[in-house]
Amino acid sequence: MAQIRQNNEFYETHGLVTSDGNLVTADNPLPVTLGSENITINGDVNIPTSVEINNDTGNPIPVTWEYGEGSSLIPWEVQVARGKVAGVAGLSISGYQPSVPDTWVPVWELASAYTYPASATQMRVWSESASDTNITLLITGLDSNYDIQTETITLTNGTTGVLTVKSYLRINSLNITALPMNLGRIHIGNSGKTETYACINNAETGRSQMSMYTVPNGYTFYLTQVNLLTNQTGSQTALYRSYTKNAAGVINTILTFPFVDSYNSRKVVARPYPAKTDIQWQAQSSSGTSRVGIQIEGYLIANSVA
Repeated sequence: MAQIRQNNEFYETHGLVTSDGNLVTADNPLPVTLGSENITINGDVNIPTSVEINNDTGNPIPVTWEYGEGSSLIPWEVQVARGKVAGVAGLSISGYQPSVPDTWVPVWELASAYTYPASATQMRVWSESASDTNITLLITGLDSNYDIQTETITLTNGTTGVLTVKSYLRINSLNITALPMNLGRIHIGNSGKTETYACINNAETGRSQMSMYTVPNGYTFYLTQVNLLTNQTGSQTALYRSYTKNAAGVINTILTFPFVDSYNSRKVVARPYPAKTDIQWQAQSSSGTSRVGIQIEGYLIANSVA
């Protein structure tokens, strides 16, 4: 029990009062002095809508920051690259073709149109050099349900080639993962070697380079940036378009754009491509042939991510 002062008269009360007998209110808070330099609070602390901290210039509030996981300082895009964001993967897809023809083709190792497998099948990996007899490769593709699957295979017999253990409906990439490097162009294609679905040009490449991607089941690909460069700088132009086909066979050409020297598109709003969509970022020369390089960037996000 305490006494409260009103009009210089004191009355008994059960509330908190300050030393001068005035009731503790929001306008007359209870003064608190720490008994030491540190204070420890166990349990939850309720904070109002705003908190004001006054800092004396001559006696500043000491602040100590402890570096933990680092997620508060590292940009979200870098955290994605580090594999720290569940259900999200960054994709960087590139391709180069020194002789893009005057017809639409994806920018890949062959200056020709691309034919997809009609159904999931075992693939053959072979080289154009008989000396490639110990090449270790990582295959990344999709099975008959468009689910992601990978396989490491060793090419042991050069031009004859070896069959994959798994069957693939789509091939998204082919990478050499260990020495030795290849001497000849390496292909992955059908068993009869009449179709190529990805290839590695030479020992200085180490991986397939093709401006194509099929979105896996259960995911959506969000395109954020497209960059193209060409040797065309005069009246002759190169052309670019984004070409898609879904699992039902419906084709959608999102845009067609002529350009000289370079083309860059950074999306203000990322463009989504749903699961089971075949995407080809294609180029064409207005006449003759053109050298074209392309880089695609975006995020592959699981549909389960809220």
